[in-house]
Amino acid sequence: MPIATHIIATVFGIPVEFLLFGLTLAGVALFHHRTLQVALSGLAAIVLYKVAVSGFETGPGVGGLARGWLVGCGHDDLPGAARPS
Repeated sequence: MPIATHIIATVFGIPVEFLLFGLTLAGVALFHHRTLQVALSGLAAIVLYKVAVSGFETGPGVGGLARGWLVGCGHDDLPGAARPS
């Protein structure tokens, strides 16, 4: 059971996270001489979007990101940590 429901925003039926990932891949292909910088920029854009707008399965904002990270690493015995189903 998730702590909070997360919003799935779409553009023409395509989730925004998928569009950001696609733009990151296109950026890596176009600017292949700056692969690391483009990839890290794409990662930052997706994480900022998830933290600021849509949230995570384990909760909203930075707390949801931290809980998701800990649960994914096997530390699901924390108080308030959601178990993945």
